[in-house]
Amino acid sequence: MEASPAPKRRWAWLLAGVVVVVAIAAAAWLLLKDDGSKKGEPQAATIGELVAKQASASHPVYWVGPRSGVTYELTDTTSGRIFVRYLPAGVSIGDPRPRFLTVGTYPVRSAYQTLVKLSKRKGTVSTKVGGGIAVQDLKSPTSVYVAYPGLDLQVEVYDRSANAARKLAFSGKVQPIR
Repeated sequence: MEASPAPKRRWAWLLAGVVVVVAIAAAAWLLLKDDGSKKGEPQAATIGELVAKQASASHPVYWVGPRSGVTYELTDTTSGRIFVRYLPAGVSIGDPRPRFLTVGTYPVRSAYQTLVKLSKRKGTVSTKVGGGIAVQDLKSPTSVYVAYPGLDLQVEVYDRSANAARKLAFSGKVQPIR
């Protein structure tokens, strides 16, 4: 018959087990707590709230600047994609229709190099913007993509009017929120 462990050793193991359980519980609480920001759910945002999102995000968040007569809709996804949608008066937050100017910022490896390659394909229109590149694929002309060297980010400017999307993206108005 084996002798039972010394009482001090038993208490040390018990204490270590309690510490591990508390650490796991604390980590779970931090990951799962509701901090008021519902990831993936669109929310109305003021310009101040957009600036605060920019400050707290892990990467720059782009938009095309302030506009009068709109409500800004902010959607922050768990994958790091952040959308700023410009909703005209009378349109509800979360409206499912793809009718409204939207600027999406996406983490994408080698985004700039990818868009440079895309710009060389037949059926694309591109221009240099602010040291970066903007590319419109005429197969999907309502979305124009922008990227800058050294940033693993792709910015999408969507408008139901392909001309409006191109005009905005090519104008240099696509900027980080400030």
